[in-house]
Amino acid sequence: MLIALNVYGVIALGLDLAFGWNYGYLMKKPGGSSLFDYLGSWPWYLLSIEGIAAVNFWLLGLPWKLGDRIRRRHGADST
Repeated sequence: MLIALNVYGVIALGLDLAFGWNYGYLMKKPGGSSLFDYLGSWPWYLLSIEGIAAVNFWLLGLPWKLGDRIRRRHGADST
């Protein structure tokens, strides 16, 4: 999913550059105060968001990984 997110980001960045947009805040931060203020200046906040996305994807997959580990452990114990 992280690769798909980056592919989407590259496409959005291309459109931002072509049309002068700021879709996804890829070109600059929003005008007012926001959580982006804690993530660093452009372009560094994009790397911070990348790290946040990676952690979120890992956390979202964690229940399945733990479930698989529990099933394997119980399956090994019963044989």
